[in-house]
Amino acid sequence: MPIHLERPVTILRDAGSPLWFPFLARTPQGGLQLSLQHGWDSHFAPQYQYRSADGGRSWQGPTQSVPRLAWGHSFADGERLDLDTYGVPVAGRPGEALLLAVWSRPDQPNAPVERGFARCQVPGLGELPLTGLGGYPSFPWRNLWQEAGRTEEFRRDEFVTLGPCVTGGMELPDGRLAVVGYWQKHGAPPNHWGAVVMISTDRGRHWQQVGTLSPNLGDPQPSEVAMTRLADGRWYVVARMEHPPCPNLHHAWSEDQGRTWTPLRPLCLAAGGPAAGHVWPGLRVLANGWLALTCGRPGKQLYFDPSGTGTQWQHHVDLHAWELDTQAVLGVSPELRLRGVVGRPYGQPIDRQTDSGDYLDCVEVAPGELLVVYDVQGYVEHWNAAPVVSAVRMVSIKVTP
Repeated sequence: MPIHLERPVTILRDAGSPLWFPFLARTPQGGLQLSLQHGWDSHFAPQYQYRSADGGRSWQGPTQSVPRLAWGHSFADGERLDLDTYGVPVAGRPGEALLLAVWSRPDQPNAPVERGFARCQVPGLGELPLTGLGGYPSFPWRNLWQEAGRTEEFRRDEFVTLGPCVTGGMELPDGRLAVVGYWQKHGAPPNHWGAVVMISTDRGRHWQQVGTLSPNLGDPQPSEVAMTRLADGRWYVVARMEHPPCPNLHHAWSEDQGRTWTPLRPLCLAAGGPAAGHVWPGLRVLANGWLALTCGRPGKQLYFDPSGTGTQWQHHVDLHAWELDTQAVLGVSPELRLRGVVGRPYGQPIDRQTDSGDYLDCVEVAPGELLVVYDVQGYVEHWNAAPVVSAVRMVSIKVTP
């Protein structure tokens, strides 16, 4: 299978504010929306959106929908849903979480924007106090707690979260939305993660939990989870695993629309051995029925499954190596190139602040044509370039079956 990679290009840069965690999406009329966190990797850091109408050649922004985007979806009629990362418990309603949400029409700049709340019934998730998170909520997150039934001034130890942090989802053939989100597992010790599947029948205003990936307290703990619907109707997830500590992604299938799942097992390649990369899996179903998977740490990885089943992962593209090769072609000395965590033992501390967070995302902009984005920190682009504090790189990839 021929795979052609264009050289990476810098699409955004910032000399003062670190750019993290790029999310890339297509709008219904073919535009691109890029969401970026501004600030170091910390809870409650704000996130902003940039838009491109020319295939990523130029970008306008920043604007903001929700404070820190967790997941979004573009409907065929032009409406866009954005969900914030943080949910809070509703007073007097156990198991109900409230999230900030925005419904907009990005292809119609003058269209009204609805800012509101998404209500989630998530009995499988538990409360986590703010003291268990790194960061502090400022406006506009504070109105979440007020809307949920508290009006007095808060002390730090009185802020409580309930998730779910949504990291994957899709629109179903009947118009419903299905997502997967993680947070503290109900009834578990602190920082014991669980992931639940939720359904919405009203475009994301209300959500109902229908299933759990690891239902038992002793099960492995997934956090960041990507989810998609396969051609045969099964649902498929790829998950980062938090405990027991695991350097490899796991995957599972559901035959009953997310209610029950096969056990999470390591994701291995068709040729044998586990796939590289263990954070932030991203799944896309391509126009030809193939699956594409992006993930990071070590490096920046892209895989394809021509079978479209999640069982035949192959055709590995090492985007970290391609980036290093590009820096070499442009004359960047070896000591100034990206380092990544390639070859380092799992769990060894890494310096993301001066290298890369290794979080990737991709979209298919035309049949067989992908755009992949990732962040770089302290990046040197060519032999005569001054380092930039932070930038976003984009690679165009063409796949010919």
